[in-house]
Amino acid sequence: LEINDGGRTGSWLFGAAGALVMVFMLVVVPPASALSASRDEHIALRRVWADATTDVCGRVSPDGRQIAYIDWDSGNLGVHNLQQGVSRLLTNDGTWEEPNCWAEAPIWSPDGKQLAYISDQTHEEEIWLYDVESAEHRQLTTQASVKGNLLWAPDSSKILFEADNKLYLS
Repeated sequence: LEINDGGRTGSWLFGAAGALVMVFMLVVVPPASALSASRDEHIALRRVWADATTDVCGRVSPDGRQIAYIDWDSGNLGVHNLQQGVSRLLTNDGTWEEPNCWAEAPIWSPDGKQLAYISDQTHEEEIWLYDVESAEHRQLTTQASVKGNLLWAPDSSKILFEADNKLYLS
C-alpha cells in the first residue's frame, strides 16, 4: 500500500499480531477542477493512529471520533479517541494465559450508544454489549457455540449474528 504521510511517501505492510498496524481514514478529495464534468474522484489516505499491539480490524464509531479495537497484548476491548489521541481499555480481564479470556469483533451500534463484541469471559464465546454512557457490560447470549458476523439493525434495537451456521436475531 502506497501512502503519503505528511509529505513522506512510503510502503506499509500489514502482518499478523505484533506487526505494525496502521489505521487510515479515507477522505474523498474533489478533482482539481471543480467545473469538470468528470466523475473521477481522488482518494487521499491520512494516518490517524499507529500501534503495534492493536487489532487490524478496528471499527470506527458512527460519529467518526473513536475506534473500537482489541489490544493484542492483553486480549482486552479498547477504544481510541482519534481527536485526543488517547486509548483506554473497556475490559480488564483479557489474557492469553490459560484459561484465556479475550474479546473480539467489536461493532458500534448505529446510534453510537453501544458496542457489541464477542468474549469468552464465561469460557464460552458469547456476545456482550457495552453501554457507552453507563460504562456497563451486559451479556446478550448464553448458548455454547462459536459466534460471528455481528450486524446491528439500523435502529440499534437488535443484533443479527451467526452461530452454528445459522442466523439469529437478538
